[in-house]
Amino acid sequence: MNADELGVSLGKSLPALFECTPAPREGVRVRTPLMYPDGGMVDVFVVEQDGGCYVTDFGETLGWLRMQSASSRRSLKQTRLVEDACQTLGVELHRGQLMLRANTADGLGEAVLRLAQAAVRVSDLWFTFREEDG
Repeated sequence: MNADELGVSLGKSLPALFECTPAPREGVRVRTPLMYPDGGMVDVFVVEQDGGCYVTDFGETLGWLRMQSASSRRSLKQTRLVEDACQTLGVELHRGQLMLRANTADGLGEAVLRLAQAAVRVSDLWFTFREEDG
């Protein structure tokens, strides 16, 4: 299935506020109605691989979180909070990316929603960082 077909199929399984377009490199970019704490829109990407699909943020969430702190590294407590937020939603942390695998086209809409929700929950940890940085 090419990116256009995947985007059309995905668009049918998501609410109207989710916008599916071909991604610059590969797959489909899904602009969600969810936002980071600074008002930036949460985008996730659906990529086909090995007969299945995965949904990823391509590292945008943890990159955003890193930019909100003067420290270049997260504390052990902060890392655990990130891991807990991901585990609660069944999202993997893989090489700095939030990632979720979906084996069926029917599960893609749910995977997009869960990954976008994980991005928001992880980015909300910024509020806990403010206490430790100051």
